[in-house]
Amino acid sequence: MKKFTLAAISIASLFAGSASAVDIDLSGNVATVCSVSSATTAITSLSGGTISGINMSCNDFDGATVTMISSEGGLQGIDSEDLVIPYKATLTPVGLTPLVLDLMSHGANGYNDTSVSTTYSGSSLLSGTSAELVITTGTSTATGAWAGAYYDKLTIQISAL
Repeated sequence: MKKFTLAAISIASLFAGSASAVDIDLSGNVATVCSVSSATTAITSLSGGTISGINMSCNDFDGATVTMISSEGGLQGIDSEDLVIPYKATLTPVGLTPLVLDLMSHGANGYNDTSVSTTYSGSSLLSGTSAELVITTGTSTATGAWAGAYYDKLTIQISAL
């Protein structure tokens, strides 16, 4: 009986001392998402105007580049290719340095696809920020403002670094 008890204790200690483990690797990917949006997308006065409530966000840790692009280089007259009423566009995100596209210095000559860019830190855009766009117009230094319709498309884009 003594031998049987010792044998049972020896076998029990073998099972009590053993352990097993498995490693589980956890991984995943968060896609980069940068966006800019506004409920208001037009200013229809040649005297300029303001658009509030432009929303920008980007979840890239390194930050993002915000670019403003004028397709015509000013408010181009429908009847006069590349003759424009110059303007200045100032985009001011809350708490950040303004981005200024100054087309006043070109006078009456519009340069298509004129742009300006700046980089903002990732932490300033992660939760999103609102911005205000102010458009200030001037008359063309070469021709004055001719009667007629004027047009430009101002694009605000954001891209991760």
